[in-house]
Amino acid sequence: MIFEQEKRENLRRIREFEESAPPADWDGSVSFFPRYLQIEHTTRCNARCIMCNHLYTANRGCRDLDVGVLCALEDILRYAETVMLNGDGEPFLCADIDKSLALFRKYGVSIGTNTNLTVIPDNVWEYLKDGFSFINVSCDGSEKALFETIRRGLSFDVFTDNLRKLNRVAPKLRKNLDCVLMRHNLGNMAALVRFAADNGFASVRFHPLGVNPVIGNFRDAPGLYPQTLAANARAAKEEAQRLGIELQLPAIPSEEGDAKKELREIEEEETLSRERILRAEQRRDELSRQYLSELVREEELEQNTYDCGAMCRWAAERCYIDLSGNMTTCCYDPIHRYGNLMEQSFSEIWNGPLYKKLRLAMMKGKLPKWCESCCWIKNPVF
Repeated sequence: MIFEQEKRENLRRIREFEESAPPADWDGSVSFFPRYLQIEHTTRCNARCIMCNHLYTANRGCRDLDVGVLCALEDILRYAETVMLNGDGEPFLCADIDKSLALFRKYGVSIGTNTNLTVIPDNVWEYLKDGFSFINVSCDGSEKALFETIRRGLSFDVFTDNLRKLNRVAPKLRKNLDCVLMRHNLGNMAALVRFAADNGFASVRFHPLGVNPVIGNFRDAPGLYPQTLAANARAAKEEAQRLGIELQLPAIPSEEGDAKKELREIEEEETLSRERILRAEQRRDELSRQYLSELVREEELEQNTYDCGAMCRWAAERCYIDLSGNMTTCCYDPIHRYGNLMEQSFSEIWNGPLYKKLRLAMMKGKLPKWCESCCWIKNPVF
């Protein structure tokens, strides 16, 4: 592997930091760099999914990663093991995606991505063959009508054609199927597991819908239909065990209650859902993008904290960078940044006063208040 020694030594220093108590006079600085970088490449998307902000923004103001951000990262890529292409858009729509992939390959960095798999440039297939270590594929329905109802603007036929080609081109590539679980597809859970098994996926991960107040999709949250959710989750689990598919489920409620009443409510909600989509489209100009708009304040790292009880692997060995060069610990909190790579070097941010205060607090079992509801803090598996 290219730069294998640098990556191995960097990982050794990370593990030493995570497993050893720091000296009494430690100021929060570290001698390593992140082993995992999550980099937003574009805010452009070719879909207008019914649960996503792209439903009402419709690519308004979209743009691609600033080339200056990649230049600012080049010095530390020799230490990185993985880059995740992610953010508020479909990564393969970035106009210069091939240049990013070539740069990561130059430094021996493995690549992963989240994608809807409906638009893959010709020059990306060679990287999918041997440059990617995993690919997370978004799919919320195992059949055409449901898929295209949720992921508006996408073609199920194009999706499945690309999936078949991916299996031919990169048969050993790990594929994870990610499904946003909502009212519309509760009854499709077991079928999605079968679809995943039939198409070479290693896992199916069901993520509960995050309601969007602009769309007004509160009634689409799966937790409002506990009996239907529990019954279909059990069926999905049985199928996953039978087919040997890894399965991730959200918290499942008990099955007490009137499932038939729930199903009637689901049917009655269909008309209201269509009306909400229209209202969201009419309100799209009311919203402006606020991601990473606020610089973290030192007092927020010293006073406005909560007891996390464990080290956050994201804050310790990973980071998130948006297409403007804003840098933060992860994509969970979309507001606060620790610096900007167009204004400072990576090292100046990574070992700057804000990151150092974050580490000092974390070693005392504390994290910023906005991390309190994050489900990844105590989970070392990503």
